[in-house]
Amino acid sequence: MRPSLELKKIIEGKIPLDFNWNCDFYKSSLLHKRIPPEPKASQLKKVIIVDEGLRDGLHGVLDYPSVKKMLRYVKSAYLMKIRVMTIGIYSGDGVVSKTTKKLLWKMKVDFPQISPIVLSMATSESLKWAAECAAINPKLQVLVFMGSAPSRMLVEGWTKDFVFSRLSWAVKKAVNTYKLNVIGATEHTTQTPPGFLKAIIKTQIKNGAKYFCVADTIGIARPIGVYRIIKFVKKVLRDFGADDILIDWHGHRDIGYSTANAMAAVAAGADRIHLVALGIGERAGNSSLEKFLVNASQILRESDSIPRWDMSYLSTLLKVYAEITNNDLPQYGCLGERAFCTSLGIHTAAILKAEQLALEAEKKGHSDLVPQLREMARKVYSAIDPNSVGRDYQIGIGPYSGASTVKLWAISKGFKEPSERTIKKVLNTAKGLRRNLSKKEIFSLINFKK
Repeated sequence: MRPSLELKKIIEGKIPLDFNWNCDFYKSSLLHKRIPPEPKASQLKKVIIVDEGLRDGLHGVLDYPSVKKMLRYVKSAYLMKIRVMTIGIYSGDGVVSKTTKKLLWKMKVDFPQISPIVLSMATSESLKWAAECAAINPKLQVLVFMGSAPSRMLVEGWTKDFVFSRLSWAVKKAVNTYKLNVIGATEHTTQTPPGFLKAIIKTQIKNGAKYFCVADTIGIARPIGVYRIIKFVKKVLRDFGADDILIDWHGHRDIGYSTANAMAAVAAGADRIHLVALGIGERAGNSSLEKFLVNASQILRESDSIPRWDMSYLSTLLKVYAEITNNDLPQYGCLGERAFCTSLGIHTAAILKAEQLALEAEKKGHSDLVPQLREMARKVYSAIDPNSVGRDYQIGIGPYSGASTVKLWAISKGFKEPSERTIKKVLNTAKGLRRNLSKKEIFSLINFKK
């Protein structure tokens, strides 16, 4: 079988494949600029979260949830003060289309403050469906996209002119015919050459798009590439006289950089960040909602700023999302089930001393010091205060435990400090079994008194 003309050109190196924003770049000042290690608090104050849990996150689950289940998650996001949510993509007439439309109606009635987003390909059928969705919920934003990586164009048989004309037609029809609020976008944006990307941005903005979304579709970018491409998009918009256009960042975690990439996007000037609870999604998953929010909130608090999100609902939101997607909550990692658990004696000794200081301050009438000392007890072996995300520290008793562990366990449950004999009995059992004791086992060994 003879190779096609395109394959011959690839073999001969005459067709350049995907651009790499991590390393392939012009001799530009952007290449030599030092990338900030994290965004400023002033940038994080303004950033908008786009919750992708009911769209891209669902690409990574086995069972598509019902409208009733999705509304449980919408309520959790609303309580967290998230106000933009992507909830669907055109996939023909079927369960996704019907569910999306029902959800849009319920959101309009029950959560009118939330702006929903749906995705539309640059086709007549998809745009018509998006218009039907907008008729249900007028706050709808529609992301109109098409693949733009050279490799994608090659396999599809698309030319640059075809992509330009198709995107131009789709955005123009969405804006002028259907009166839709359009987000301009491409798939594989982080694999798209600068010159081609510049032309795509201009044609989408010229035809009425009010946002532009940079998509790291296969999670190939690293922070350096993210910073460059966002700065590049900002410059294109500025030169085009379109500074009012908001820039979205949509990332995946295929090579593990998704949170750092989201931070780099904000540092470079992105206005909206797409995130999914628990990082669920197709393949390796999406940028993690909880990881980004925990880090963003830390930066804001360190600058004496109050986060715009109600972090006290975050753990509840994660639990709801795990339930509606039939996933187990992770044991480890940021806000994992064991994130605030400890059974190690040297750790519990420090926590116990902090708790005792709080009790001493309370007894001596220094009530103003008690909240600070209680927080210190919760944070002495935790990067974040578990109470700030709707959790508390948990004490286990196991082979690595000491007397302080048993005492702290008792105090944390509202009991009086146990005797030395009782403490020894509990520790000997745990060390003999070579594992952490269950709550039932601890109560069977001792008789704590209130």
